[in-house]
Amino acid sequence: MQYVAIIGVLILLAFSGGVSGGSGLASSSSFTSTQSASVAGASTSSASQSTQSTTNETTRGSGWFSRNPYATTYSYTNRANEVSDVSYQVPSIETLPVLNVEDTSATFRADVNMFTGKDGVAFVVYGYDLNSVRRMTSGYDAYDQIPDAVNDKARTAVFSSRASGNKEYTKRVASLVPDAVYYYKVCVEYETLIGGRAIDCASVRNFETNNRYNQGSYYRVPSVSMSRVTNITGNSAELNGRVTMRDAEDGIVFLVYGENEALVRAVDSFEEYSDIDEYDEELQKVRLGVAVLGEAEYAKKIEDLENDTTHYYRLCVQYDGERDGIVCSSVGRFTTDERNRSVAPFVKTGGYQFVTDGVKISGSVQMNRYRDGVAFMVIGKNLDRVVAVADASSFARIRQSGLDLQKIELSSDLDTNRSFTATVSFLEAGIYYYRTCVQYEDENEYNRTVDTITCGDVEVFTRY
Repeated sequence: MQYVAIIGVLILLAFSGGVSGGSGLASSSSFTSTQSASVAGASTSSASQSTQSTTNETTRGSGWFSRNPYATTYSYTNRANEVSDVSYQVPSIETLPVLNVEDTSATFRADVNMFTGKDGVAFVVYGYDLNSVRRMTSGYDAYDQIPDAVNDKARTAVFSSRASGNKEYTKRVASLVPDAVYYYKVCVEYETLIGGRAIDCASVRNFETNNRYNQGSYYRVPSVSMSRVTNITGNSAELNGRVTMRDAEDGIVFLVYGENEALVRAVDSFEEYSDIDEYDEELQKVRLGVAVLGEAEYAKKIEDLENDTTHYYRLCVQYDGERDGIVCSSVGRFTTDERNRSVAPFVKTGGYQFVTDGVKISGSVQMNRYRDGVAFMVIGKNLDRVVAVADASSFARIRQSGLDLQKIELSSDLDTNRSFTATVSFLEAGIYYYRTCVQYEDENEYNRTVDTITCGDVEVFTRY
């Protein structure tokens, strides 16, 4: 009876998996995640218990992985259940205190551990505006996606464009604002587990630059300048300028413009921005920035202007400090276009029809407010040449090349909207591509007249 009891126990253990230690089921692939950071005061046994294995798997690439929000180190199991020896860990970043603080310079420091990662971009974001520093990297996956800074509210400086290993980086930055609180954070662009790019940043710290000790009573008021007006149309233009606050503080930057030159010139005689009154088309003002320090660039598109009219403008800043007042750039002028040509000509490539003499192709051109257009068609066996026509500088400079590319002039002085047809009789058997285009005079961003070509879609037919 004892033997029978022993056999029964063995049979029970076999069914429950107690003898082999397995579950008796086919094991599924898993992506094991291990928390790399240890908690202060935790015992070795407690740390070992933090290893987690998840069963919620997601198919990605040639293998499976599962996401653990607390994991930074991963081992990878592919679909063939072959465990890869590759270990992945998100870089660690620490923002270190700055050194060598002066009135206009400081040395930023960072401790970065890329672990197994390579070719990371380690950089610092710094500026006197906390919100701008925080937002500087928001929504970007790579450093070169971050737009160039236009003011001292937040700027960037690169420690290394090929960061690897565990290193401490330093970067001296000049042209800081004296006697100002600066906020800064260290960031790293790195390659993610699935081959993409990402940016991670450490916490924000701050420091204060030294005061500039001027000799005697010398005080530098802000400097203001404006560059060339761009993108002038019949009722709009883009004005661009630059402000350097120098020894001044708390700048209010604003733009004034209008049709009355005397009113525009008199703006800097006021004590404050709020004292300036607007007078319809004669004088308008637009505030561009407040609490401005350091350097800043501005671009403003002004609209609702009268066409074919001269307008005057200047950029100004109200400032405080040891002195206060308003200082402005010199007065500039521009003239709006006679016609509002904001809508470019529109071109459509039409259909085709085989006729006795060959093939008839069609198209249409809408000149909108533009004049003196050169309408034409191109046709040929070489698709690349047909496509490249839109990049030509003019109709005359398009080089024909036998059956690869031919051009057909439709109108040399087009001012209105018009439909066209052209019969092509020189074709041999083969596949042909064609499109309708127009050349017209336009202005570039600096308002210089240039020949421009725009085309409709490329269409295709086969000649048997």
